Amino acid sequence: MSLCDSRVLELIIKLNGKKIPEIIAGSTLTEKLFNDDLHANDRIFLVGGTNATANKIRALYGDLNIEHHNPSMGFIYKDAEVKKLIDLVCLNNPTHVFLAVGSPQQEILARKLCQDRRFKGVALCIGASLLFLVGEEKRAPQWLQSLRLEWLYRMLQSPVRLGKRYLSNALAIPAIYWNIKNSLSGRRV
Repeated sequence: MSLCDSRVLELIIKLNGKKIPEIIAGSTLTEKLFNDDLHANDRIFLVGGTNATANKIRALYGDLNIEHHNPSMGFIYKDAEVKKLIDLVCLNNPTHVFLAVGSPQQEILARKLCQDRRFKGVALCIGASLLFLVGEEKRAPQWLQSLRLEWLYRMLQSPVRLGKRYLSNALAIPAIYWNIKNSLSGRRV
């Protein structure tokens, strides 16, 4: 399953004559899962975030079985560390893995997890969702979200950390637009 959590991507697709039925922000999905859908018999594994954040989540959701590991910076480029992390996740046999290690690391890790035959759970790439869940960071007001400006709100809160990433993303938009345009029109990309 692949969900669209990007209002910018939604706009690009709309400009090409198609419509996405619903945008589901990863932060919204994460909050819904924790508040409404996860139960004591589920096994949750958090990858990323600090021990303090993981402990706050455990305190808020005391009935849930939550394990946590925060890999080192740049872990995704260290094959031995990635292998150890996948082994650790699989050893815990989680039903849900919340990957909060930033993009594209979390997407790469999700793919590697899902390619491992031992992994039977669901891997969700959630970015800063854990920080929002415990109130360590605030999401943009709804009106900014509806204007497709949540990224701007977040960048203004943390310009050094997010500025370069969002600039890189912005520079990729023309290529993404043309790939989607060609894909939707049936041309090979």
